[in-house]
Amino acid sequence: MNQNPRSRSSRITGHGVPEYPSEIEQLINSITALDPADFEILAKARSFDSSKRVEMVHSLCKDDEVLKPHTQDIVSIKEMLRWRNALAHQMPRKVDGEGFQVFELDGREEAFNAAMTLKLRQDLRTHRGALLGNLGKLGKAK
Repeated sequence: MNQNPRSRSSRITGHGVPEYPSEIEQLINSITALDPADFEILAKARSFDSSKRVEMVHSLCKDDEVLKPHTQDIVSIKEMLRWRNALAHQMPRKVDGEGFQVFELDGREEAFNAAMTLKLRQDLRTHRGALLGNLGKLGKAK
């Protein structure tokens, strides 16, 4: 029998629960088992990109009582990453009637207009301040 979990189809038990944890659950379990030094090495690895980091933290926020208050911040960061990835990797789909470039984000067309630019700048400043404050509390501020 092939023991590679990627080659197995997910089977459902009699209770409607997958028999094998998903790949993301396995990743989260592996990450939570790491000691802090190993986690920092993993988080800095090139293949562990910002989207994966944010998804991991978002998953942890849903389940951890201490992290739950930060869920909305993570959702906001995910929104910034959606725009960052669209601006870095997409060609605009069109230009709207006001002259703003329109990108596709999660199957929706959205204009990168003055209001969105201002919102993203404000969110970046807010999250940067929060991150620097948290790093200061941990003694890791630069």
